[in-house]
Amino acid sequence: MDHHQQKQSFFQHYLYLIIALTIILIIGSFLLIKYTNLSQNIVSPPQKIELDLIVITTKNCPECFDIDFLADQITSSNISLKSKLNIDYSSLKSAAIVKQYNITKVPALIIQGNLEEYPQLFNFLTPYIAKQENSYIINTPEPPYVETATNLARGQVHTYYLIKENCPQCKELDGLLETLKPLANLEVVEVVPSTSPLGKEMIAKYNINFLPTILFSPDAYLYQDLQKLWSDIGTIESDEYLVFRKPQPPYYDLPLGQVKGLVTATIIADKTCPNCKNISKTFELMQYYIPFTKHRTLDKNMVEAQGLIQKYKITTLSTIILTGDIKTYQDFQQSYSSRGTFEYDGTYVLRIIE
Repeated sequence: MDHHQQKQSFFQHYLYLIIALTIILIIGSFLLIKYTNLSQNIVSPPQKIELDLIVITTKNCPECFDIDFLADQITSSNISLKSKLNIDYSSLKSAAIVKQYNITKVPALIIQGNLEEYPQLFNFLTPYIAKQENSYIINTPEPPYVETATNLARGQVHTYYLIKENCPQCKELDGLLETLKPLANLEVVEVVPSTSPLGKEMIAKYNINFLPTILFSPDAYLYQDLQKLWSDIGTIESDEYLVFRKPQPPYYDLPLGQVKGLVTATIIADKTCPNCKNISKTFELMQYYIPFTKHRTLDKNMVEAQGLIQKYKITTLSTIILTGDIKTYQDFQQSYSSRGTFEYDGTYVLRIIE
């Protein structure tokens, strides 16, 4: 794949930017718990408060939320601890506590005492706690976690990267996967060729009409923030699989059996005009909208260039002519319609060089 095939379209940049900004907002509160030093940001209570902590962890889920970190932050906030009990979820003692406090997910933290007498700490933890009598239960705020009803680890997402074999022009979706990683546990990625038994099954079952695309296993549905974002870029199927539905050109159109979004750029230059505006910057900017499959430069005196000049009534040089599946790139059409013309045969001719 050459340099220009690796260029992302403006739509791809825009999509990834929107996703990234959404992620920043979504994980802000999560990171606040994970990385905020409570002892530095929450002042000591006006009077002595005694609390008991029960910390339930599990050795069988190394990817699970580090509830110990949160417990350590609470104990470093100048609170007087009457006791702190660390229990592994596999123990008999844990089973009794899970049942007593109706804990649905572990790791978990149980705070016993008058936590509300410490307003700053209480307000900080409020979004994550459930009160039960004089105790406060903090279940794991985000997957992965162990579901106590089934004793199964949940939130370990399997990603299926469904590709069209022998399609070097097709846009790769690695950038999208990297952008989505902060929202879910997307470490396991399986590349699935479209002609494989699994590929054929997925295409038929989920009515997929373009490649490549991405599918997430049902546990991705547990990540509430990913769900909210997914409504704009994909679908959540009846079996809770998530299917990406925003084609990123160039892509393979399955119903048509061809690659969509192939565009060739032709620059017509006037080498006798050293003071003319440099077309290279405009050309580079265009590639943020369209990853050109091919590009070439013609001198105005060449026979082919003269034919293009006459055909499209070009009066200003240098210029750029785009041919191919331009209509696939809607963002380009919106941004460049005022700078050039879309001709009767679908060709775009740049008329204004800024």
